[in-house]
Amino acid sequence: MGAHFVRSCAVATLVIAAAASFAGATTISGRVVVGHDANTLSSTKAGATESRLALNIASWLTAQQMGEGPSGKSILLVQSSTLDARHDISPVVSQALADAGYSVTVTSAHDQTFTQLAQYNAVFTSLDFDHSYAFQNPADLTQYVQQGGGVYVWAGMGPRTDVEVATLNPFLESVGLKFSEQLGGGLGGGNGIYGHTVAGTHPIFSGITGTFLRSQNGGTSILTTGGLAGAQIVESFNGYGVYAVSEGVVPSPGTAVLGLAGAVLVVPRRRR
Repeated sequence: MGAHFVRSCAVATLVIAAAASFAGATTISGRVVVGHDANTLSSTKAGATESRLALNIASWLTAQQMGEGPSGKSILLVQSSTLDARHDISPVVSQALADAGYSVTVTSAHDQTFTQLAQYNAVFTSLDFDHSYAFQNPADLTQYVQQGGGVYVWAGMGPRTDVEVATLNPFLESVGLKFSEQLGGGLGGGNGIYGHTVAGTHPIFSGITGTFLRSQNGGTSILTTGGLAGAQIVESFNGYGVYAVSEGVVPSPGTAVLGLAGAVLVVPRRRR
């Protein structure tokens, strides 16, 4: 598959229950962060501010999970490209996460199953720029979030904003968000934002509010669907939603729930 998955050295006990019948089960909802542009964390743009954003996103995505801080928590970074430095995840970003205490796995594969995703506390992912905009199975990603996982997903690949929107929205709509089908004046119909000064005060902007966050022409605007109270736009620029979050995503009644009673649903597995 291409991913450098390493087996866990500790296995947690999972409890399988039916949500409709096991009223006493505790469900920890997952969290999602959406960014408008692939370039922000790429080798061409990422610096101290962008790395701080990645750290903040990882912290917020995993905050409800077992354990304090990043120690013992794992992040899967799925590269959108290994050939184009505008669409990769910069080594500066992965090193910042590792230095903070996260166990970091970097892969170019986009075909992880739910079982594979569940090895990680959070996943950073988007389209596979190198291979015709391939993307994770939306059902697997949705199940992962429903059972406590954290996902950061971004757009802004260019040049086919319409294909990008159509591919990413099936997952995003399951968490109350979507990329706008309305095209802007940038490359491929993107929003044309090359960077902006952050105004938002959500925790993902801790320490960077008021500073300049870099991006590149071609980002895609984000909207809420109105289908989930925990979905909201947390940063806008020039009338475009550029960052959004979603929380409170839980399995539908009657579906099976993988969980730890009173604890985290997706359990980190330490890597060597």
